[in-house]
Amino acid sequence: VGSARQRGIETRPYLAINAHGWQMPKDDSLVGERSPYALGVRFAFDHPEYWARDRAGRPTVDINNVVVMSPVYCEVREYLIGGLTDAVRRYDLSGIQLEYVSERMDEQGIVVTGYEDGMVSAFTVATGKDPRRLPNADEGWLRFRASFTSLQVQELRAALQGIASERGKPVELSVSVFAREPDEYLKIVQDWPTWVGEGWVDRVCIWHREGDLEAIRRRTAHAADV
Repeated sequence: VGSARQRGIETRPYLAINAHGWQMPKDDSLVGERSPYALGVRFAFDHPEYWARDRAGRPTVDINNVVVMSPVYCEVREYLIGGLTDAVRRYDLSGIQLEYVSERMDEQGIVVTGYEDGMVSAFTVATGKDPRRLPNADEGWLRFRASFTSLQVQELRAALQGIASERGKPVELSVSVFAREPDEYLKIVQDWPTWVGEGWVDRVCIWHREGDLEAIRRRTAHAADV
């Protein structure tokens, strides 16, 4: 960080907030078997009880080899936010960037996770319904899952505001999301227009990963309107 500052380069932590490790599939392994969790957050590996799961109860690592911790658990949110704010304080950084990577989706383009015990129990207490008996596309169930992704952003913003107040200068929070159609962000529980509207994020970076110029124009125009 010091070397970058000497050269006039601003440095910020950049974290894939919804991917916390991965495991190499057997077919890709150089040793002919599935490798151990080679990369990721140690906290995630130590706490499989916090892993996001699909309707069948499978953790994401058994679906697409990615370890994902669920934001429904306060311990997960506190751990991730604590690491980010520690970096901001330790290196006197001006901001941080969150990346929301692609989620595992069903044939309707809806995220398959959210069926971990904590999320299911919270929804049942709040609504009296068992989400495992609802369609994955149920709007109320989708919005409930998205609310915890949003809560994590809200709590991080509050923590950064506390740091900003302590040192008398702002700390910017930006997010990077894959470009999608306006009605598709809720399907992957990334309701970033709400984050902008509530003032929780200062900047949104739209990540275009295809060459359809009309789609790029349309999706960028939506982001600009928000």
